[in-house]
Amino acid sequence: MYWRSADQDGDGSVPRVSPLPAVAPQLPPTPDLFDPEELRELSGYARLAELLKQAHCALRGMDLDLPERADFVRRLLVITAASRHDQDDAMRRLQRFLRSVQEKRRLSP
Repeated sequence: MYWRSADQDGDGSVPRVSPLPAVAPQLPPTPDLFDPEELRELSGYARLAELLKQAHCALRGMDLDLPERADFVRRLLVITAASRHDQDDAMRRLQRFLRSVQEKRRLSP
């Protein structure tokens, strides 16, 4: 591969072409991006996000009358907002919500 040097004198002449170095310069080692506690927390958020996505899809696919749908939507929005502040509380609420969705589906004709 070749690279061109910039026209530094501004005379419009064609810049010289020179080969790139064969080996890239070594960068100093970087510390791990996340410690084990941070990884555990991030994986918890990923699990919570996946469950929230499933809950939204399940709710979208349910055939509910308007007041009942509004109640489920309100509950899910509260859980989604809580997930930004308290992951553990949001996970507990979401599990209760998903149980109630499953119960409702089982009781629906």
